Amino acid sequence: MSMVGELRRKVVKYLENGIISREGGEATSTYLRKITRERNNVEVGLYSYGGVFEKGFNLGGRVIVGRYSSIGSNVRYFGGNHPIVHFSTSPFFYRQEWVDKVGGVKVQDIERFTLQIGNDCWIGGNVLITCGCHKIGNGAIIGAGSVVTHDVEPYSIVAGNPAKVIRKRFSDEEIDALEKSKWFDLTPEKLLKLYQFKDKPVQFANGCMEIFEKE
Repeated sequence: MSMVGELRRKVVKYLENGIISREGGEATSTYLRKITRERNNVEVGLYSYGGVFEKGFNLGGRVIVGRYSSIGSNVRYFGGNHPIVHFSTSPFFYRQEWVDKVGGVKVQDIERFTLQIGNDCWIGGNVLITCGCHKIGNGAIIGAGSVVTHDVEPYSIVAGNPAKVIRKRFSDEEIDALEKSKWFDLTPEKLLKLYQFKDKPVQFANGCMEIFEKE
């Protein structure tokens, strides 16, 4: 990159960081969410933060992230597959110049997948998520360095290579109450009013539903 190009990149980065800071940082910046959606094909809900905004987070697919989720650094989602039934799996042969000469698979025809990460998920650093995983449920926790190959149920704690369920965070009754409450649609200010129930999922969920009923 030329000196002029590098200077331009730094100026743009400086201006973007200023806008993001004025909008409250990663947790609430609408501008950051806009450029992440346009550049990386990743939609990020309010109050989510971390590695989800990294350039290399989404490799070839589409990702939708809910609210209040915490994503560690160097998390990678592989949203596309190399064709294993061709003589070569190399993307070299997807190049348009080859397609124009001899036909074959165009890069835009390669199957792409969508990953949905729920609300209030916690994904540790250096996690790899393959295209075999389509959904990570609300409240799920994924241990650092795990390789996730299948869907993760709500409020499950998984870890390992391949990632396996260690345990559920709460009882089935508590998970059902949290899921029905849709608490993640409330603002932090409203949720803090229920802080006394932080370790009582059913009471917390009931309190959230009462707030919704009053609105």
